[in-house]
Amino acid sequence: MRGSLISSWPYAWRDIWEPLEEHLDSPPELFMELYPELCKALRPAEIISAVRPTESESTSNPGNTNYFDVSNDPELARSRFQEIEQDWFISDRRLCHFFEEAFFIIDDFGSDEFSRHYSILMDAFLRRYNLRYMLLRPFQLTPTIPGMLAGSAQQLDAKAETNEHLSGLKKHLERAVELLSKDGRLEDVHKCIGNACNLTEGLARSFPGAKATTLGDLAKELDVWPHPTLKEALLKLYGFCSNYPGIRHSGHPTGSLRELTIKDAFVVSALLLAFSGYFINDLDIEEIMCLSPGRPR
Repeated sequence: MRGSLISSWPYAWRDIWEPLEEHLDSPPELFMELYPELCKALRPAEIISAVRPTESESTSNPGNTNYFDVSNDPELARSRFQEIEQDWFISDRRLCHFFEEAFFIIDDFGSDEFSRHYSILMDAFLRRYNLRYMLLRPFQLTPTIPGMLAGSAQQLDAKAETNEHLSGLKKHLERAVELLSKDGRLEDVHKCIGNACNLTEGLARSFPGAKATTLGDLAKELDVWPHPTLKEALLKLYGFCSNYPGIRHSGHPTGSLRELTIKDAFVVSALLLAFSGYFINDLDIEEIMCLSPGRPR
């Protein structure tokens, strides 16, 4: 995902771990302590890969280089830590949790300057690569508002990838946005809003048990709302898309207060896509909000 910790992991050794190791208060067992926690963020198969012995180690110590050997050997732990690749991680949330737990491991070494140095390096890392998190004290990574929206958009993308119909609707919206961004023509404003409405409708139709065919009827049918006013809000938004001339239908010529602008395309499309979150049944909100174990859900 754009702005994710995983996508930036290849730069973490140079920007975080190497400078941290060079700090005056860095202990020899730094990576020996960090490595077991990092392994918790890896896919099971990659944990085996991460601790596999090199050819020379296999010769000198055949069959005996395992997870416990690595986590009890400072030099070997450092080597294995550096070899971890970005596609070995389970999720951005699990990697986020590692960075947080690493602070408390580092803090336990007893040097305030050392743990502060880690915080400074981490904060600079987030800013340098424009990641979707900000650092809260003492050490908690939390999504920024743009990051939260990016996480939601990523899951919408993932949903569309598994459904040919949704993929087509998403491509229509992307094309409408592309055309609108060129010159902001009025017809492209209508098209952008209409295609955003169609994508939201397609997501609602893909919801388990959905039988209705229009977004308005689906909003009434699906039991996804915490309060009736949210359902009514979407119904009114759908009513606008249906009744304003030229969006989804011919509409009523006296139903508009003014001509649409590119601002309307942005606001209305964003509202529709935000509502679509209710229609992604397997929306992983823990991943979007990067909730760590122990935090309230």
